[in-house]
Amino acid sequence: MAKVRLFGRASEVAQGQKELKVSGKTLGEALEYLKKTFGGQFTALVFDESGNVRPFINIFVNRKHMSQLQGLNTQLGGQDEVLIVPAIAGG
Repeated sequence: MAKVRLFGRASEVAQGQKELKVSGKTLGEALEYLKKTFGGQFTALVFDESGNVRPFINIFVNRKHMSQLQGLNTQLGGQDEVLIVPAIAGG
């Protein structure tokens, strides 16, 4: 099981959890697990209407952005760490 760390609003919509273990052989499967676990608010925060990860949501696997890897098809193992970091905006 990979470790997922949630930051900012992602943690808020995940019932305040900041770190958890998730099942899934790929990043996409791990995110599906989180969608089922935390429901609509998490899903709406992370995914757009087409099911794609929103541009302001940064997802890293072992400190590499998912775009530098194989996106949702990135393979996960038990020692992997996934970070879900919504962009912070403000003025």
